[in-house]
Amino acid sequence: MHLSSSAFGDGAVIPRQFTCDGEDVSPPLAWSEAPAQTRSFVLLCDDPDAPGGTWHHWAAYDIPAERRSPPHAGAAVERKRHPHSDREAAPCAQR
Repeated sequence: MHLSSSAFGDGAVIPRQFTCDGEDVSPPLAWSEAPAQTRSFVLLCDDPDAPGGTWHHWAAYDIPAERRSPPHAGAAVERKRHPHSDREAAPCAQR
């Protein structure tokens, strides 16, 4: 399976607009080559380089198997809140 974004390349820095310092919106994502027996997808946004250890930003689950990009509606989405505010925890540059 292959996950990609048209907004940035594999291993590249996430553009500012997709972080807490920018517009705080999700980047465009797409996937391909899913296993034949796939019944649904889950997407996790985790930051393994966070100063305190891996930080879980959000999860989207129950994404139908026929989709090849995140839905804007219809899947369950869970977002973690930033620990020091009411904002959702979008990816942030290390400070």
